[in-house]
Order: sequence, then structure tokens, then C-alpha cells
Amino acid sequence: GDGDVHHSGGRARLNTDHSIMSIDAYDVEEDARDGCVAIPMDPILVLWPPPQRMNRRNAHPFVLSNDAIITLSAPSAELHIVSSLVENLGRFQFRVEICPPLIGSVIKLHIDSHICTKRNSYELIIDPGQLQIIASDSLGLRYGVQTFVQLMQLHSDLSVLDAAGTAVMKLPSVSISDWPDIDHRAVLWSHRNLASHQQSVLNEMVTLLSKTRINTVLLSVDNALDRAEMVDDDYNIVSGNSPVTDWTQTEDELTAAVGAAVHSMDEEEGEGPDNESVEEGDTGNSTASSAISSSITDLRDQCDRHLISLIPMLTFTSLAQRVSS
Repeated sequence: GDGDVHHSGGRARLNTDHSIMSIDAYDVEEDARDGCVAIPMDPILVLWPPPQRMNRRNAHPFVLSNDAIITLSAPSAELHIVSSLVENLGRFQFRVEICPPLIGSVIKLHIDSHICTKRNSYELIIDPGQLQIIASDSLGLRYGVQTFVQLMQLHSDLSVLDAAGTAVMKLPSVSISDWPDIDHRAVLWSHRNLASHQQSVLNEMVTLLSKTRINTVLLSVDNALDRAEMVDDDYNIVSGNSPVTDWTQTEDELTAAVGAAVHSMDEEEGEGPDNESVEEGDTGNSTASSAISSSITDLRDQCDRHLISLIPMLTFTSLAQRVSS
């Protein structure tokens, strides 16, 4: 007949064939009176984006402690990725020492396209004595580090051992393999919203795009006169396997194009032909163009740091010309 099975994470209801029908998400103690049996069940590891493959092994956890130096080896060319990992470990008060790749290390980052053959792919292997991230390229290594950081934030067991603040973090032994199904994972971003964001906000937004595996930002520059005609008010997902043609114009030419777009709007919305109004319009045009140009430069810098391609695209929506998605 029906019965209950108790485990460390809650109570499971069984069907007559003893298959699990449902699991209650609250903790209960085993009750010998109703004949329940204890079945250990590991908590589910939830990651976003979900990796292609994940295998949790029945082994001792991987342990980090802040009373010992954590040795880390990585390719010398991946300074930004290493700095990001060291910064995240530092938030848990862990001390990190960079060591040469040939010396045994607690955390090992490695690029090997023979092991990870797919573009932007990685393997994260956590054993009781070592953590390894092997990737096909720099972007794959960044994705692997982001997954490791997410495991620390969501699925670690952090405890303080004494009054001195000695902390120990335990991570489950697991192997994760991940790669993107789509080569070009893009968002379409309107240049008009850039000027309204501070650099710190841009950094947070680009960091979030990187964590969600976006690798291209299509920057839409348009001269739409009606707000309803704009290509986009913020950004949209535009992804596919077809390569995106890079825009060949320089940043100075882009700035000039932005200025021309802003100037065209000022002419349509001008207050009159008198010189004073024209001068005020020129001042407003210069200020708007300068703000947008500065924001584009900030966005370009942030994209470079996160290995995201920034592709400016001129669109004249008032002439019914649209960006192809």
C-alpha cells in the first residue's frame, strides 16, 4: 500500500509499486512507528544557465579553508579571468597564491582544445583534493570560472570553526561539461539608453550578459524621430548560428554618426530659426552627442573585459530601414 519514505531533505510519498510519487520540501525525522526507512538523497544542484552535462559523484567534498593559502595555476595570458576568480575567492576571505602550471595546485585552470573540442566549451572537475577547469578557449575558461563561482555562492557548505574566524567551505564532488548550442548569442541594444546609465550600471549589465553566455552586443544607432519607431528601448535577444558581419567603421566615425543622428532630431524638434535657439540647439546637440559617445566608450571597455564583441550598427528607422535579426 501507500507509505512514506523519510530522507534528509523531506518526505517522499510512494505509489503502490514503490516508485516516488511526490516529495515534501520540509525536513522530518524518521518515525519508527509507521515503519519508515531512511533513504539518503543529495540535494539537486541548480545552475543557470543549466550545463549540458553534470554528474555528482559519491565522494568526499572539496574543502577550502581561510587558514591556509590556496594555490592557483592558470595560463599567463588569462589575467582578467584569474583576477575575477581571485576577487570572488577573496569575498569569502580566502587567500590565493598564483603558482606556475607545472607545480601542483589546489585550483588549476587550463586551456586545451584537444580535450574540449567545441567552441567556448569547458569541463569543471571537482575532486576531494583538487579543482580543475579545462576549456577550449578564453571564453570557455571564463564560463567555467563563472560556474565555479556560482557553485560557491549557491551550493557550498560554509561554516566557522572557532572564535578566530577560521572558515571552511565544502563543495560537492562533481563533474560538469558545458558548451553553447549557438555560436552567436547576441543582444540588440539601443544607443539611446546608454547615456542614461552610469558606468557602474553598464558594468553590472555587461557582467550579467556574460554570465548568461551572451557573446555579442549589437549596438543600434538610429535617428528615429518618434519614440515608437525606435528599434528598441533597451535590449533584445538576437541569436543564431550565422556569423554577424563586423562593422568596419572606426569609433570616431561612429561618434560622428551618433552626432548626426542627434542633430537630425534637434532640427526636427527645434524651437525656431532665431540664432539664440540655434545656438541652444547646438549646445544641446553637443552635450547629448558627448554623453552618448562617452557611454559607447564605456560599453566598449566593459565588453572587451568580458570577451564580448561590440558591433555598432547604423539604422535609420525613420526611413523604414530596420536591423535584420
